[in-house]
Amino acid sequence: MKPENLIKIASYHSLYGESNLFTIQFTAQVEKKHSELKEYFNRLLEIVWNWNERQKQRTALLGFNDYYLKDIGLTRFDVEREADKWFWQD
Repeated sequence: MKPENLIKIASYHSLYGESNLFTIQFTAQVEKKHSELKEYFNRLLEIVWNWNERQKQRTALLGFNDYYLKDIGLTRFDVEREADKWFWQD
């Protein structure tokens, strides 16, 4: 049920003498938890995406020949050192 509907139900009940305070508080709590959960999962997806991108870039660097590495200012040693890192390491 949408939060707007809960407020409408609460308003309807208040016409008959029932309090709508609980429903409004409950709606606010649900919206807050939903927002926090959405933020948490978005952050988690961002972290996993970054790990994947980092690993793909390291793998691509390993495929470069010495001429291209020199062109971008890296040595074979730099690339191998970078490629030896775990996917979560910067």
